[in-house]
Amino acid sequence: MKQTPHVAAIVLAAGSSRRMGPVNKLLADLRGRPILLHVMDAVRASRVGEVVVVTGHEQERVQPLVEGLADRVVFNPRYAEGLSTSMIAGLDAVSSSADAVVICLGDMPWLTGDHIDKLISAFDPDSSHEICIPVHSGRRGNPILWGRRFFDEMRTITGDQGARPLLAAHSDYIVEVDMEDGGVLEDIDTPERLAAARASDQKR
Repeated sequence: MKQTPHVAAIVLAAGSSRRMGPVNKLLADLRGRPILLHVMDAVRASRVGEVVVVTGHEQERVQPLVEGLADRVVFNPRYAEGLSTSMIAGLDAVSSSADAVVICLGDMPWLTGDHIDKLISAFDPDSSHEICIPVHSGRRGNPILWGRRFFDEMRTITGDQGARPLLAAHSDYIVEVDMEDGGVLEDIDTPERLAAARASDQKR
């Protein structure tokens, strides 16, 4: 019987929301709650073994929102240098027992615990399935699950791309995981997307 892996979730909640103008997208209201809390709901509904939230921009507003919902909340003083710095801060806060991490973006309100659990179920180092990517309608989305073997390389990434530059280098370890809906493709990073999400909310 395959042993259940210890998977940690890193929720990236540090960005400056530049494309949203004066609004912090993570704190914007959708369905009566801040967008970030919808992501936290998904993470907490999943089979992850621990949750790390990385804050940065408007940390004084974001941290109180997630305290009690995460095992650890860490502040990234370098958040303005790009998403990669927050990913590294999260990796540094994950316990040494973690077999893998799933990197969750804080602006994806349609993410569900089921999406995350499907990635965890697909993770199988014995079969070299150590990078698990959600796919819907032929498009890759987020979050992406990364096995421990990649942690050191992930710490060398710079800029605003996260760990995506590693995908081409490690294609032999990738498994694409089919998702029934497009929640893994949709983020909220502009006022137009937020308005569209609010308008379509009643259809979901």
